[in-house]
Amino acid sequence: MNGNQPENVITSGDIDRLVTNFYSRVRNNPDLSPIFNKTIGTDSQAWSEHEAKIAQFWRKTFKLDSDYSGNPFLVHQNVSGIEPGHFAIWLELFEESAYATIGSKKGSIITSMAHRISKSLLIGIESNRKTSRESP
Repeated sequence: MNGNQPENVITSGDIDRLVTNFYSRVRNNPDLSPIFNKTIGTDSQAWSEHEAKIAQFWRKTFKLDSDYSGNPFLVHQNVSGIEPGHFAIWLELFEESAYATIGSKKGSIITSMAHRISKSLLIGIESNRKTSRESP
């Protein structure tokens, strides 16, 4: 860590390390890897592109960059196979990765945000599915 960098300020490097660690865990998880592989693919180039996009998302979330453009809700609602229980697994892997790669203070900050994002996505997806089931 830079001697002038407060230990609770998340950096672009922190995000890059976290995203790399997290997706390594996702690719090895028997519940999540099939969903991700079906959506992203299995070749390393596709995964590298996905990780770069997600790192951009997190950098934008923490106002480190503004390059991310996308709509996480639309992406996730269109992924077949996502069930509510997958969000808990995703969060567990994300927390493990955050604390392992960026420490407890920064990990706590980013996982708190991840919980809010996950809750919002889950509510949106469930609401959308309910509306779809109720439509004639």
